[in-house]
Amino acid sequence: MKFPLSSFWTKAIRAPRVSSMPGPAKPTKPKSGSGQREGGQHLNAQCSVSHPARTKRVVVAQRTWQKAVVYWLLAIVPLLTSDESVLCAFVLCTWFCPRGFLFCFFFTSLQVGEIAAAWHSGRENVTNAWVSSFWYADALGSMSTHNHTGFCRQCLLGGHYGMLRRDTYLPNPDFYLGMLWHDLMGTKVYNVTVSAQGSASQGTNTLRAYAQCSETMTLALINFDKAARYTVSVSGVPSISPRVEYVLSASNNNPEARHISLNGVPIVMEDGGKLPELKGKTVENQPLVLEPFTITFVKLPNVKC
Repeated sequence: MKFPLSSFWTKAIRAPRVSSMPGPAKPTKPKSGSGQREGGQHLNAQCSVSHPARTKRVVVAQRTWQKAVVYWLLAIVPLLTSDESVLCAFVLCTWFCPRGFLFCFFFTSLQVGEIAAAWHSGRENVTNAWVSSFWYADALGSMSTHNHTGFCRQCLLGGHYGMLRRDTYLPNPDFYLGMLWHDLMGTKVYNVTVSAQGSASQGTNTLRAYAQCSETMTLALINFDKAARYTVSVSGVPSISPRVEYVLSASNNNPEARHISLNGVPIVMEDGGKLPELKGKTVENQPLVLEPFTITFVKLPNVKC
């Protein structure tokens, strides 16, 4: 069997401000009590996509004032950015390498190495099952928004957190999630804010949204709730129609499922051990609905970056 090893190294680089994209619209608060359905709650949510603010950097003009400038920057940089990863890297570089702090601050990058859902080989039917894909998708998205440029997943084969099964070498659910993220989510990262109907336990705590772009924009929408559906409206982009949807799910929302479906069709290996082609479903002029306990990629072919 052939596996694309590049799928496990996912790069996400913060994008510069793009003038061709329209500005974000102000999110509107959903009306309470609307959108109820039988068989579980149906809630409304709104995602607002905007450009990330550039990290503000200070250039030192004269080397003779280097020491004074270092202390000045240590005081002022926390006021210029709230990104914890940038602050941590800056403080460490300036403290341990004051003469080379410019190189550290301008030319280093943050990357995630050897990360998994649990330590000590994980746990059977948890870190190698469908439920593991939710932390994985959320980690990929959140690390991207915090200036991490690389994500190295632990591991391809081994323990109970491998991307492949140890006995049959068939892909676990995380493998297909990694493939879709690698193929659909670009290297430009955008800020997304979520406004959801319901209480805190049924609102944004159970719905995560990320937006990244290569030539066109793709949204990653994660619904952690096992009962509630979300009807999502998106502001900050011209339109979400037409769009291509890739909906990952498991039968009966079973968190321990080892086999998952794409747009309702089970994902199975092809003859000869060949990986299946993960095809999306084109949708036009229909509301964007997130089913319970699903991970949805929404590719917007008309939203250029």
